[in-house]
Amino acid sequence: MSITFTKLFSSITESTIWCENSEIRITWITMLAMADRRGRVWASIPGLANRAQVTVKDVEEALEKFLAPDPYSRTSAHEGRRIEIIDGGWKLLNHGKYRTLRDDEERKSYKRDWIRDKREKENVDNVDKSRPPYTQAEAEALSDSSKSNPLSCKHDDIVIVKTVFKTWQGVLNHPRSKLDDKRIAKIKQALKNYTADDLTKAFRGCAVSPYHMGDNDRSTKYDDITLILRDAEHVERFMGYDDDPPSKQTKPWRPENETRPRKPLS
Repeated sequence: MSITFTKLFSSITESTIWCENSEIRITWITMLAMADRRGRVWASIPGLANRAQVTVKDVEEALEKFLAPDPYSRTSAHEGRRIEIIDGGWKLLNHGKYRTLRDDEERKSYKRDWIRDKREKENVDNVDKSRPPYTQAEAEALSDSSKSNPLSCKHDDIVIVKTVFKTWQGVLNHPRSKLDDKRIAKIKQALKNYTADDLTKAFRGCAVSPYHMGDNDRSTKYDDITLILRDAEHVERFMGYDDDPPSKQTKPWRPENETRPRKPLS
């Protein structure tokens, strides 16, 4: 089961899909809900029909529509086609475009909330107490200030980076680890696609993986933050471990990608 969620854009009601019958619309929304982070829908035709609660014939008709060019589509890419067949299911062709729109909005919202919460907790002596609290509009303007004030954006980003690093230190018990340039780069890279909550979930997933916690043939821990955040595949695999902890592994997961062995903490 996918550990992601799909944001349903209101503009779907203006698309040609919305001009189709109810069964086709329901099948499309079901595929959106089933898609993973890469826009892949894993199912057979009968399985998709069961999830959408429509008939197999309805799904076959819907898939035929989604695979065909659509001259009236608002998106010219792929001649208006919405899906392509892959081994094990289908891929939503415009998923990346809408995921980017969703993630940009989520990052702005997350940064606004984080800055607001931080200000509420701070007790700075030189702050003018008579000044009214920041409004949401001001917080949003600050979060988007990278275009006009790069230094402000850089400061906000590094504070979030430090927060993520401290979370990793706490979850995986590395109080003496240092936040060097390599770790800063990895955290910043991960924050382009995931929220700090997502990364915390990945850290927890690593913590419940027997192999990564040293239950392997080298009795070595593989839990450095640069490994967990190496790329999207690693982040999402560890996030999945948080939901479904793995059993003892006799072989490492993709050993060619593991970091240099580190002696387990005593």
